[in-house]
This record gives sequence, structure tokens and C-alpha cells, in this order.
Amino acid sequence: MASHRENLVKSEHEINTKEEQLLNAPYGQQGAVIICNETVNVVGEFYCVMALRDDVVLSTETKVNWKAVNSTIAPAVNAGNWTGQAAAYDIPLPVGMPFYGDFTMVDLADMSGIAAHCPECPKLIAYYR
Repeated sequence: MASHRENLVKSEHEINTKEEQLLNAPYGQQGAVIICNETVNVVGEFYCVMALRDDVVLSTETKVNWKAVNSTIAPAVNAGNWTGQAAAYDIPLPVGMPFYGDFTMVDLADMSGIAAHCPECPKLIAYYR
């Protein structure tokens, strides 16, 4: 009976689909960039960003394949690129929550006016594709 249960668990070499491989791959397997400065645009091919502090805000200068919906009437029609819109807005990032997308440039909003702000602390990690 124990041999039947052993067949239910896949070993690493038995994982075939891309989805299974991605779910088992650790973050940063292809490398990452840790961003400490808010005044620098970081260019690269990233698939995931994650805030390391609670004062991190993704600015609209970030280049990513996200859409923004600015209407409740016909959202599919009124969806446009998140960046470059008249109603575009910065996005505060919760600590430790991964945000996925096709990032080609990451830019953080200047939060130097916040009392607990640390200008030289690591703020965000961007994982390479």
C-alpha cells in the first residue's frame, strides 16, 4: 500500500509543464536588482517586483504592461495603459507582496517627505525574467 502513495508524489524530474516548473522555481533564479534610490530609473527585463519597506511607491514613470480602467460604464473600452494617461496615479506597494508584469523600467516615487524615510535603505527588489 505504501508503494501506491509514493507514485502520487512527483519527483523534480517528472515535472513537465511550464506552470509546474514556474510554481516550483524560487524567486530570483535568473537574478534580481535591489533598488535603494528613488531618483534612478532602473532599466531591465523584470517579471516581478516586491517592496522591501513600507514607504515604497511605484511611480507612473514605470514601464509595465498594465492597464488602468477609469470608467465604470464600459471598462473594457476605456482601459488604457497605466502609464501615460491623464488620470494615471502612483501605486503604493505593500511590503512582501509580489507584483507581476512585463517591466522594462522601474521608477519609484520620491517619498523623502515622509518622517520615517530612509534614503539609503533597500526599497524594492526587481526579479529578472
